[in-house]
Amino acid sequence: MPYAWMMPGFEQQRWSRGFFWFFALALQLATHGSRDAALAEIPVSARSAAEIPIDWFSGTSYDVAAAGQVLVAVSVCEFNQPDVCVTRSLDGGRTWLAPIAMADLSGRLRIGVAASGTLLISGGCGPAEPDVAVPCVYRSVDEGETWLRIELPFFPGSQELVRLTRPVASGTTWHVAGGLTQLDLWRSEDDGLTWQVSMLNERPWGVDSNLATDGGGNWVLVFEGGSMIRSADDGLTWSAPASIDSHGLTGAIGPNDIAGVPGGPFLLMFNATTSGALAAGSDCDLVAARSFDGGASWQDFRLVDPEAGRSRDYQNQSCQRPRLIREPAGGRLWTIWSDLGVPYSRSDNDLLYSLSDDDGATWARPAAFNIWAGGDRGGESDPSIAVTASGEVSVLFRGGRFPSSSNRFYRIASYSDCPVMPSATCHDSGNATLEVRNSPGADDSLQWAWIGSDAAGSAGFGDPLASTSYLFCVYEETTSGPQLIVEREIEAGGSCGSKPCWKKTRGGYRYADSRKAVSPVKSLSMSSSSHGVSRFQLALAGPALSPPTLPISADALTVQLNRIGTDDCWTSLHTRLSVNTTNLVVALP
Repeated sequence: MPYAWMMPGFEQQRWSRGFFWFFALALQLATHGSRDAALAEIPVSARSAAEIPIDWFSGTSYDVAAAGQVLVAVSVCEFNQPDVCVTRSLDGGRTWLAPIAMADLSGRLRIGVAASGTLLISGGCGPAEPDVAVPCVYRSVDEGETWLRIELPFFPGSQELVRLTRPVASGTTWHVAGGLTQLDLWRSEDDGLTWQVSMLNERPWGVDSNLATDGGGNWVLVFEGGSMIRSADDGLTWSAPASIDSHGLTGAIGPNDIAGVPGGPFLLMFNATTSGALAAGSDCDLVAARSFDGGASWQDFRLVDPEAGRSRDYQNQSCQRPRLIREPAGGRLWTIWSDLGVPYSRSDNDLLYSLSDDDGATWARPAAFNIWAGGDRGGESDPSIAVTASGEVSVLFRGGRFPSSSNRFYRIASYSDCPVMPSATCHDSGNATLEVRNSPGADDSLQWAWIGSDAAGSAGFGDPLASTSYLFCVYEETTSGPQLIVEREIEAGGSCGSKPCWKKTRGGYRYADSRKAVSPVKSLSMSSSSHGVSRFQLALAGPALSPPTLPISADALTVQLNRIGTDDCWTSLHTRLSVNTTNLVVALP
């Protein structure tokens, strides 16, 4: 598939100073039902990848949002340069339109989007005086194609250093807050066209703050350090500042993010910096909490990683801010953060994520988001996340896999979903094995081998060199029915490093990506003999694999390899678990 790699007019503007890299990743989420077990695994699959230089994104200040299916990104254009650029992608990040320069926009850049599709970028405009920026927003009602500058009313002192929150909307009512020497909180009732100062206080209670609404008139503004203010009348009036009861956590609430569920709770994701009732050890442990009364009280405090407290856990040792977002369709919650000290990383940061499909009551075991985690030569940090209307996720972050003189755009394309129920018409095998290792970390792996009769022979494989893609699906056979626990796509064509991923072999095809540059799929071989016997061997590995929690509690496992777009598939039923421990499962027929 073709990928545009240069923006028009920027071919010669290659940046060669400093050590910033800028990446974006996008992947299509599967739609799965709720899991009954706490901390259930929610499989996420990566399909294909392409690296695209983006010479004009410096990564020093940036954000991304989705207006329907359109991705909108904002960033400082060049390292140590004042200009800000806005660009859009109409195809999920495959290609990006020429950037729009906003010469007078500065400060910390944040994008908010309303249900109507209205976009607001918050920051500073000016300078009106030397080294002084006026708080402002840029507004777009055409998916980021054109923008209108709107200055926010301010009082002396509020414009000294503009660090505004991400603008948040409920219907046509918007709020944004910010300031250093004092806190200003602005409100708009006409979809961001005009603004009024709804609150002014001499003490901002923390430099960084995050704002959320539940869409029912309740708003919460949380500051780093654990204090907050809230409103129950759609932002007309606000409470006095109060501290969040962290329920026995002895460290202050560190970098955080907050989200509201329409008709449901507020979700708070934060770092606890010292040991306490939940967090063990002296590193930063990522904690989730919920409020069902508009932020007045908080409950359900839990570690995102149930294995926190180990000497090298999945928690946020570098204490960086997590990001929390809710999908516009389906309501699944994402949290993503940068971590130093995970089992497979010795010295640099990698991106980790976790998912919740029950409004934050439970969270899946964290997994690496960047598929090269632990194997790159540069750390990844400061992620910003957006979800399109169809459920495609894009993450912008600072860092990079390869030393380079330019920034890059990195994309993992969308993929197809496994069927909710396994197919009953697949070619079956009585000779198949499945082995799953859950370390966690770089030693995570999954291997499947299948031998059986297949009258169609190699003709049934299709042509993966050009057009045939496959879905690998693993289901637990529970009393309530099959539950999908592993899902991966192996895409047609593509390049794995400097070579094609697929090649034709005697009697079939072979996919090889030993460095797992594209996805956790390491290899897939398929062949058919003249006697009508087909063989499949699949291997997956690495920190982005995210294997299911072991041991397996179900009585049986069903494994299927599906040829996308057809009824052709190959299946195996495993009713005997010869090994079933917390680190290893070996499943036999």
